[in-house]
Amino acid sequence: MTKDKEISFSICIPNYNYAGYIGETIESVLNQTYPHFEIVIVDNASTDNSWDIIKQYEIKDARIKTFRNQYNVGFAPNLDRAAFKANNEFIIMLSSDDTMKPTALEIYANILSHKEIDINNILLTSATDIIDSNGNKTGTFNKNYFHNILSQNKYTHLINDDKITDYNGLALFNNLFPRFAVPGPFNATLYSKTLYDKVGGYGSINLIGPDGHFANKCLLEGAEVIFIDKALFNYRVHNAGQLNISTKNKNINILIDRYIFSNAYSDKQLASANLNREVFQKATLRVDCLNGAVWRLSEGEWLFAFRHLCFAFSAYPKLAFRTYKSLLVLFLLILGPLGILISKFLIKKYN
Repeated sequence: MTKDKEISFSICIPNYNYAGYIGETIESVLNQTYPHFEIVIVDNASTDNSWDIIKQYEIKDARIKTFRNQYNVGFAPNLDRAAFKANNEFIIMLSSDDTMKPTALEIYANILSHKEIDINNILLTSATDIIDSNGNKTGTFNKNYFHNILSQNKYTHLINDDKITDYNGLALFNNLFPRFAVPGPFNATLYSKTLYDKVGGYGSINLIGPDGHFANKCLLEGAEVIFIDKALFNYRVHNAGQLNISTKNKNINILIDRYIFSNAYSDKQLASANLNREVFQKATLRVDCLNGAVWRLSEGEWLFAFRHLCFAFSAYPKLAFRTYKSLLVLFLLILGPLGILISKFLIKKYN
């Protein structure tokens, strides 16, 4: 069964200084077997020659719309600007260093064509191959990387594909938040403009994970998730990637982002998932601050680990003092080189 209206996509590409990759990204969209799409590129005041490359592609294909910010507005606001410029109902936010496999949109359109699916209340996503700076495959983010709950099997009988699973949003939120996982890869996740507007867009100042915050808002609104356990996109990991730069610079941006997350959702929203703020903050403390500290210490980054612990006591003082693991991390730090060896053992044993 098909929708009365043609499924049309807006592939939004936010860009900042990815001149070396953005041409390949655009080409991967233009090479789709499904033709009903537009490409919306918003350059965030790049200082390399990204804009020159982008404009060359705009001349070649009328489906490409380009916009350039006069100044760098930040990562999350640029995502919202790209979504705002989208003219079609279904949005995919494709990073300017990632790529799509040729049949991605065709497969997505086929799923969205089923009338039984509430297309305005789903996140549609897929597995993603991991590639290096040269485009060589190094791994895959598949379904088991993200979820460890059973499919609700609400839609799978319609599609008749054993690689399709679907999930209740609130149940999935409960499964994901203790690990701060997301429903699927950022570059592979599709949503409707209706759902985007309903949750207020990305609407965050987060430096590292605005996509996680956006997905959480959708799940807390009861959006369902359909996951295709077949790699339809490529996610590029390289030294110039945002997360790699953050880690390399030894900053704690991700801890700040998680702290913002832990206070971003209302008590009513958390209650809809049978949670409260303390449970959510405990998970943030454990995963990002304390586990992160042990991980950094295992890599010999004593000062970086110490900063994680200091942030834990600063951001969550009551919880940190009541958590034995805080004292364990402090003890490991005091032990110095011996603490580093013990941390290596702990990481190897429990990861």
